[in-house]
Amino acid sequence: MGYIDKDIREAYVKRLGNMTLLTKAESEAAGNAGFPTKKAIYAESEFKITQALADFGGWNVDEVNKRQRELAVLAVTAWPLR
Repeated sequence: MGYIDKDIREAYVKRLGNMTLLTKAESEAAGNAGFPTKKAIYAESEFKITQALADFGGWNVDEVNKRQRELAVLAVTAWPLR
């Protein structure tokens, strides 16, 4: 991802679009590694929602926003308000 301004990082690090499901082993393997390393872990995940991250070319603010929009659509489908 390269350098990202501290204020921007803090604004995005806990956004839903920046989160994913991982097993304990996957989380330990991913640690604080960069996206290229994590991408390989995501690709092998048992969770489809996590596997989808392997399709992203990189990880930046635009990607977090894109994923957040995708998750919002899934949330409405999974948990309808009616």
